[in-house]
Amino acid sequence: MRTSGGLSLIDLSAQFGATKCFNFLVLNNAKITVRTLENAFFGNSKEIILKCLEQFDLTQNCIEYAVRSHHNKTVKTLMTKYNFKYSWYSTLYSFNLKMFYPKLHSLENINSKDENGETALIAASRVGLVPIVRLLINRGANVSVPDSKFKTALSWACEENFIEVAKILIEAKSNLNSTDKYNWTPAHYAIIQNSHRILQMLVDKNVDLSIHDLNGKTPLMVSSYNSAIECTKILLTKQINLEENDRNNWTALIIASANNSVNIVRALVESGANIEHEDKWGNTPIMIAAGKNNTETVTFLASIGANVNHQNRNGKTALIFAADNNSIESAKVLVDFKADVEIEDMNRDTVLSIAKRNGFKEIQALVSD
Repeated sequence: MRTSGGLSLIDLSAQFGATKCFNFLVLNNAKITVRTLENAFFGNSKEIILKCLEQFDLTQNCIEYAVRSHHNKTVKTLMTKYNFKYSWYSTLYSFNLKMFYPKLHSLENINSKDENGETALIAASRVGLVPIVRLLINRGANVSVPDSKFKTALSWACEENFIEVAKILIEAKSNLNSTDKYNWTPAHYAIIQNSHRILQMLVDKNVDLSIHDLNGKTPLMVSSYNSAIECTKILLTKQINLEENDRNNWTALIIASANNSVNIVRALVESGANIEHEDKWGNTPIMIAAGKNNTETVTFLASIGANVNHQNRNGKTALIFAADNNSIESAKVLVDFKADVEIEDMNRDTVLSIAKRNGFKEIQALVSD
């Protein structure tokens, strides 16, 4: 049996230092695991810890959990007797400043990284502790040093939406265009959190908005994907290429059309986005929208002149896409805008033949009139 948090009863007993419960479970053949040992350092029951150590060796999580639970005597024992070291994040995440400051004062280099590959400044930025961030910067912390995954303190602040921390790091000349292992910049992270306030600060500092992540997505494309209208509006105040595309040749407009983000579709079109841009398969925004039955987007694109009869590389049109997916509402809109129901794809299928084969009676009736 496991709790809602995924812990077994014996793990839970260890976590809370419930010695009698733990012993009862052991007598009834409950299995002690490494996870049980690690959780024992939350509960800090010496009896439970020793029982677990009969079967397993100490792990890094043991000292991390002891720090997070403020069992500082146990932490010091693990350090002196077993030569373990703890991370910056554990001290700051749990506000265990009694463990943070001694570690800080022992540093020869304030930019040195811990067992997690993080500096003190990165950990403080992840947690959003403004006074600690200021302290570290005043002591000479390098604001652009990345962690083991090449992610900077600013990227962490953006991801966690810590506005004041981001402001401090920007003012301290952090690298605004740093990229991590996913090639995400601080702007990418701000947008995925829909943090338009942080994004505005970055844009005001002329951050590079043309950087593609490993999937080929720019900040504008991520904004479309995330349906972040406020962020999109900020990005569109800058002179950016609206036709930048990802590995599938999808633009921000195609992404917004796929998500039925009509407000973003409108904003992009008003800024000059190409409504006939083709992806790697020759699909246009209205075709993608029709296939997903995104009726509002289909209606808007058709109303401003999108080609409802464009054929992709397989000969399919927006209406055939709608038929393939039984997108009846989008099909009705396309028919209203004079979509050709007789066009055949490369398999010589028409909307009617697809509807008949799949038993889509509403679409069959629609195009049989």
